Parts: sequence; C-alpha cells; structure tokens
Amino acid sequence: MHAEVLAVEMEDEVRRYRESLDRAGATVPIHLVGDHSKISVRVSGLLRVVDALLSGVFSRWDVHYICDALSLSDADFASERLRELLEGLANPEIRSEELSEQEARSMRDELVSLGDK
Repeated sequence: MHAEVLAVEMEDEVRRYRESLDRAGATVPIHLVGDHSKISVRVSGLLRVVDALLSGVFSRWDVHYICDALSLSDADFASERLRELLEGLANPEIRSEELSEQEARSMRDELVSLGDK
C-alpha cells in the first residue's frame, strides 16, 4: 500500500488517537486488524515510514500512530535496535516536539546502515 493511500485511510483513526492523548486518563484507540503475530518489522518498512514523514506524506501523528500500533503488536523485529528506533517514534509524550528534518535524516541514515536483516 502506498503511503498516500494509507495516510488517507487512517486519517480518522489518527485524529481520534491524537485527541485521546490530549485527555488525561483517556484510552488511546489503536486498531490492529488481522493476525498481527505474523507482522515482521524490517528496516525497509521503517525506512518507508521515515521517508513518508520526510516527504510530508505522513504527519508526526501518523508516524506515532503507526509505530505505536507496531510496538503494541506481537510483531517480530529484525533487531533490538530497530525496536528501539520504532519505540522512540511511537511515543508522542517522549517526542512532544516535531521531529526535526535533521533528526529524521539522521534516523534514516542509521536505518540504512543497519541494512535489512
């Protein structure tokens, strides 16, 4: 699925996710569909997310939502470092400010250096 299509399809879910984070004690809605135990998170997948952020297709909230969903799933991660990078993107409380372009490019460079395993 292309990032542009995904951004449109998850627009309402991301809006509800963002609104719930603004309310103390609110449940954060994350929708995992299908058998998420078969998800494999690889460098190439996270690279696509970071590239969509850098190109403006995904907002930071889209990225938080996607990464939060993956971190809550039973996904298999290619490496522990990949999991750490994803979890850093997942948590909007840790990353309360917009990810700068320089930070995103630095993360992209690190992902490329990890290679797909």
